[in-house]
Amino acid sequence: MSAPSLATPGGLVRAAGFEGELATLDFDITESRKNESATAILFGRAVARGASGGCKPPAASTDIIIGLSRRAPVTAPAFASDNSTVNYPQNTLVPVLKDGFMYCIPTEDVRDGDQVLCSADGLGTLMGTKGGVASSTRLVVTGAVWQADVEATTNVISANTIGIVRISGPAEIATITT
Repeated sequence: MSAPSLATPGGLVRAAGFEGELATLDFDITESRKNESATAILFGRAVARGASGGCKPPAASTDIIIGLSRRAPVTAPAFASDNSTVNYPQNTLVPVLKDGFMYCIPTEDVRDGDQVLCSADGLGTLMGTKGGVASSTRLVVTGAVWQADVEATTNVISANTIGIVRISGPAEIATITT
């Protein structure tokens, strides 16, 4: 049996996963909220607080982002009529990741350590500060940053490729007092 060696130490090496899937088996905080919107929520997207305490895709600059939609086998998402898309339609429970690591796909190039932003276009697509600062159409996902694998040859995660987002308890959790 060979002895362990530190000649090639490990790192944040992970196999690529699916959008919305947890990237680690570490501790995570996920809660279920009902989709209050007629617009379906896709996996790995930002979700905002709904008017009745549920959730919805962000569609306005005043929306408060509460987390990321998680791909979870315990729920029964709906299939599109052509079976090409799986999502959480109106009135279904959406698992919302509030703290943990998730595979997500940015719509533009992002850098390791970039703050995660989301579009206010009703889809909650993710992006980063490399492509522009927060604005009325680019909302901040509080406590979330992009992470590149330490074995990557560059610190840039290319648009439309799988990346990892680390979210650390959005403001909603941070305001809980004991």
